[in-house]
Amino acid sequence: MNTPSSKKFINSAGPLPQLIGSSKRISFRLCLSAAAVLAAFPTHAFDFGPDDMFGVNGFGEVRFGMRNNQCSDCQWSSDKNKQAYWDDPIIPGREFKSSGFTFWQIQPDLTARYNLGGGYKFLAALSQRWTNDTSSEHGGTVDVPNQGSIWTGYWYKKFVEVTHEDYGTLRVGHMTTQAWNLSDKYTYETSISGTLSPTGAGYGMLTSAIRFTSRPIDAFKGTMIVEGTYDLGNTEFNVHEPAFLELYAKYDVGDLHLDGVLQSTRNGTPGAWGQGPFTGLTPNNSDGNNEALVGSSQGISMLLARYQVDKKLEVLGGVRYNWWSGATAVRIKNSSGWNSMFNVNWSPDGWSLDGKSVNGYPADSVDLMLGARYRMGKWLTNGGLAYFGTANTDNPYDRGQNNSALVGGFGMEYDYADGVKLTFQTGAVHYARLGLSPLSMGQNTGINYSDSRVTRDSNWFSVGMVFGF
Repeated sequence: MNTPSSKKFINSAGPLPQLIGSSKRISFRLCLSAAAVLAAFPTHAFDFGPDDMFGVNGFGEVRFGMRNNQCSDCQWSSDKNKQAYWDDPIIPGREFKSSGFTFWQIQPDLTARYNLGGGYKFLAALSQRWTNDTSSEHGGTVDVPNQGSIWTGYWYKKFVEVTHEDYGTLRVGHMTTQAWNLSDKYTYETSISGTLSPTGAGYGMLTSAIRFTSRPIDAFKGTMIVEGTYDLGNTEFNVHEPAFLELYAKYDVGDLHLDGVLQSTRNGTPGAWGQGPFTGLTPNNSDGNNEALVGSSQGISMLLARYQVDKKLEVLGGVRYNWWSGATAVRIKNSSGWNSMFNVNWSPDGWSLDGKSVNGYPADSVDLMLGARYRMGKWLTNGGLAYFGTANTDNPYDRGQNNSALVGGFGMEYDYADGVKLTFQTGAVHYARLGLSPLSMGQNTGINYSDSRVTRDSNWFSVGMVFGF
């Protein structure tokens, strides 16, 4: 592993010294100015049409901040997938330092509702998210764009559903998984957003799913909802047919709320990108009948909990178990010359005799989170910790299985006006060792762009605004 040797590398994990100066004041003033403008307009959902059949709502966010120990040009390859050994090295002698960032995202939701009579209700929804996060894995401003499958793109919502108060809800189409929804919600609420939701062995977006959600059921002195989701993935893959299954249960009793998710998948794109779409073994239709590819599977089990201690204090926690079958690397005809691989033994012992494939190994790991929220009037303070554990695997080649990470965050939120909130967040990450990031992170810059190959410690802060409409 190449590690930085030049004195230009300054590995400082302490507080960001004098980084913002006037930029902090300018950013905060921008947020206040924007908040004042938005506060003058209604921020509720906009309904129109016969009987308010159609609706428009959603949210937007903008943040300005600083990160330390950053190195944007330290990696030889522009491909941020850490599974190939040729993407492991970094360029020694590059300077890594503190840098500012601006982040924005917006997600409008369009809905159409109709009362069918007899207790049945119809809903159609369309929603997409745009962001300035243009990493190679996302690309462009659409949060998760099309990657060559038969679909025109990946949508957060593009579905129709029918609900009956006695029978439950049936939904069909594009939708996000409960694994991604819940991990994103829990970590956002504890100021460690961007940790569990884009990591792990789960998938986050579905393109041809069918989901059934039960009505609330009285059970064990509380209320329970159970749900099942199935997705065929990319039907162009005929040799290794994809299959996705997610089971979800929600249980509420008093002030305790539990969310449990079990996700089991076969022949999706292998990886540790928890927001990623479920498609096929590769993102390319042309690989659908490729008999040289080797099937793979992966999944998660996750339990999340929240407890309302009193009207002001709420505590949250969760545990996630990840498992991968591993994905053998195979030479195929595409721009990179290889398929989508996972946890491969790149040592000489791992290669086949003809040099056209390299063995992938099974692995499993556990990730944890803990957080709290405290509300005082219009102020909300929150904080949390997330831990990414080492992985169990027999792979003798280092793919990050021996690394772990601890991420902490603290935030404050001010309810400036109805639907408009001002935010402050700060956080830090500590890696157990210098090298590839933990296996449950899909990229070496898996946490707030801090590269575990160039620094074990990094921190950041931001001021921003969230508005609902």
